[in-house]
Amino acid sequence: MNWFNKLATKLGLLRAEIVIVLVVVLFMLLGLVLKYSFEYRNRLELLDKVSAEFFLGSESDSLLSAEQLAFGADTVADTLRADSLAVKAKLNLNAATESQLASLPGVSAALADRIVRYRIYKGGRLRSLDELLNVKGIGERRLKDLKETLTLE
Repeated sequence: MNWFNKLATKLGLLRAEIVIVLVVVLFMLLGLVLKYSFEYRNRLELLDKVSAEFFLGSESDSLLSAEQLAFGADTVADTLRADSLAVKAKLNLNAATESQLASLPGVSAALADRIVRYRIYKGGRLRSLDELLNVKGIGERRLKDLKETLTLE
C-alpha cells in the first residue's frame, strides 16, 4: 500500500477519494468492455443472418427477377450450351454452372442461383446431395428428382 500512499500524496487527495476515482474508472472500463462485446456479438449475429440470406434468397428472388426483366434472360448461346451439356449423363453438382443447373427439369433460374450460392457458402463443394435440403425451394420430392440427374465427384 506504499505506492497507494505515494499516489495520494502526489495528487493531493485522500485515500478514500482515490479509491472512489479508481472504482469509477473500473466501472467505466467494465462498461466499455461490455458495450463492445455486445456490439461484437450483434455483428456476428448479423453476419450469420446475412450469410443465411445469401443462399436462401429471400430477397434476392425479387431482385433477380427485376434484373432479368431489365437485361433479358440468358443469351441464346448460353441456352444452347446448357442444352448440349444436358445429355443423359448425370451432371456434377460441384462443377455445374447456374445455366447448367437451370436446364435441369424442375429447376428454375432462381433455384439454380440459390443452389450455386449455397455451394459457394459451403466452400465450393458439397459432400452429399442431401445437403440440398438446406436450399429454399428444395424438398424431399424435388431432391429425389434431382438425385436422378445430379452426381457429386
